Formats: sequence, structure tokens, C-alpha cells
Amino acid sequence: MARFTISIISLISFVLILVEQNSAKIDPETVLGIWLLDENKGGVARDSSKNSRDGKVTGSLKVVKA
Repeated sequence: MARFTISIISLISFVLILVEQNSAKIDPETVLGIWLLDENKGGVARDSSKNSRDGKVTGSLKVVKA
């Protein structure tokens, strides 16, 4: 019985941790930059925040379809 209880508590804790991570919010006033890396062109990582902190992509790139 104790093993079953520990298993249930562990499962509930794991699910709650996953839910909490998915509900994270980005505060646009305090974020330094948001680089989505989805443009795939020009060798520049565009900053999607209002800070305009674009970055230069160096080295070879390989796009992997998810």
C-alpha cells in the first residue's frame, strides 16, 4: 500500500511540474531578447523583442524539420 501511495504522489508531482513549466510567461518589459531562430536566412538571428538585439549567426547551419 505504501508503494502505491508513493507512486501516486510521485505521478501527481511530476504532472504538476510539467503544467507549471508550460504556463511560464515572458515579461516584455524585462526580457533582454527573444531569438526564435526561425528565419533561416541572412546569417542574422532577429530579436523579436522591442530591444532590437539582433545577433550574427556564425559557422555552418543545418535546419532540422521537427
